[in-house]
Amino acid sequence: MDIFAIVRIRGVRSMKPRTKKTLELLMLLRPNHCVVCRATPQLMGMLNVAKDYIAYGPIKEEALLALVLKRGEKGGKCIRELMKDAEIKAAVKAVFEGKKVSEFIDPVFRLHPP
Repeated sequence: MDIFAIVRIRGVRSMKPRTKKTLELLMLLRPNHCVVCRATPQLMGMLNVAKDYIAYGPIKEEALLALVLKRGEKGGKCIRELMKDAEIKAAVKAVFEGKKVSEFIDPVFRLHPP
């Protein structure tokens, strides 16, 4: 099963209620927020509903590690202050083995606009 990175790229202006609810369920409340999810048929349906407001695709383990090291937070604090690099690498590996991202870090990554 693939792991998908999903980034919200647009705001809420003239958004249909179904799309808005889908983005809320994906925890994408603001533009430039990113979440990491396991690919399931239900998720693919949600991505299809919100396709005009998001960008998504499979993410590799190295890219997820870089994302967690740079933007990962737990309880509002930087993940590097709370965990050592070896623990972070083990957590990323566990995510690819089937664990949930939210067990280790906050599920939403706050990105900067391009």
